[in-house]
Amino acid sequence: MSATLELDSIRQEFPVTKRMLYLDSAHQTPMATCVRQALAEFLAEGNEMAGPKPVWMRRVERAREDVAALLNASPSEIAFTKNTSEGLNIAANAVPLASGDTVLMLEGDHPNNAYAWLNLKRKGVEVRFVNVADDEIATAETFERFIDATTKVISLSHVTFHAGQRHDIASIGRLCAQKGIYLVVDAMQSVGVVPVDVKKLGVSVLAAGCHKGLLVPQGLGILYLKAGLDELQPAYLAMSSLANPPED
Repeated sequence: MSATLELDSIRQEFPVTKRMLYLDSAHQTPMATCVRQALAEFLAEGNEMAGPKPVWMRRVERAREDVAALLNASPSEIAFTKNTSEGLNIAANAVPLASGDTVLMLEGDHPNNAYAWLNLKRKGVEVRFVNVADDEIATAETFERFIDATTKVISLSHVTFHAGQRHDIASIGRLCAQKGIYLVVDAMQSVGVVPVDVKKLGVSVLAAGCHKGLLVPQGLGILYLKAGLDELQPAYLAMSSLANPPED
């Protein structure tokens, strides 16, 4: 298939292209016809069969495998959330932070990432903001001089929502590995738009919604948690969270 024909076939999946020149995909991507059909089929199953849960759960696991392949992760490292904010709040409440610990962030990063960590002030956790100009890329060097014995987490966006910088997460990941610091990344603006390889980036936790680069409607998010971080505590627990739930 030629590049032109392939592009035409993709455009046909998005009726919005017949009505307008849509340039706001950093806010919300248009819905593809195939996604609308899948949602309609899901609703029809619930309407006609009262919810075939085993079928739905098998699809969840297939989706988990697909997300893991996209991020170069293992399926067991992937969870589903409502959105980026929920994933970041899960991370903030899972990392074992105590009074006197500090979190480093970038000044002007997305508010929902900042609030997830600022909410820990009630536990005595301090958030310190590092300035980066809108035409500057954050690297390991950006953060290194601010790290001290109290620094436990660095959290930032992969691609910023305001100026569009793609920060050098890989170098920051290497720094965090050397210093024993957790790296928590908001990938809302990057997943599905630019390659995201969690192993190469060296992230501990990565959160993203799916309604931008992954072309899914609002209400679904993904959360990557690096295997082996057993000291992290779940923000909440349910039967489906268990590795081996009881059969009854």
